Amino acid sequence: MVLLIASCIRKRLIPVKSMSSSLVFNTAYHQFYLVDKGSDNDTGGDFWSEETLADRLAVNNRLIGVSTASYGRIQAEINFFEKEPVIQDLSRFDHAVEAGIAIESGVIEIADCPNSAVMKEIKVSPGKYRFRIYSANLVGVVDDDGADSYIIEIWPSEDLSFKALKRFYNGN
Repeated sequence: MVLLIASCIRKRLIPVKSMSSSLVFNTAYHQFYLVDKGSDNDTGGDFWSEETLADRLAVNNRLIGVSTASYGRIQAEINFFEKEPVIQDLSRFDHAVEAGIAIESGVIEIADCPNSAVMKEIKVSPGKYRFRIYSANLVGVVDDDGADSYIIEIWPSEDLSFKALKRFYNGN
């Protein structure tokens, strides 16, 4: 079994994770952002609609807003892949969605709300990237505090469309 996995990795059948990072930060208004550095971070108007709130994800050309259960401390794991990774076991998560944006600057920023303070920068080649966001322990959040956590997988992709892999409905 180990030899089979090693062989698949060498042949690039299993995407290789080229960067992984854990991040703990504070944010407000139940959201944080994945942003192309230097882009217009406009989240006004209809950026957060009933639909995007239900999706727990809002997107414009160069900005993704991730809706969180907690109002404050956020735990995230960020993983960058050379190509699309295999979807993780969705039974481990409450919610999972994907979308893509253009990263023209060559830098992806993870930013808080409302200050857009940069929590982490990831240097990449300019181009289009897909983001898969897994949300866990959303049910455990009480009165805006909890241990919800997020895994963000990023890889180069021309596909910028939104896709829901699993939806969270009030704990169901």
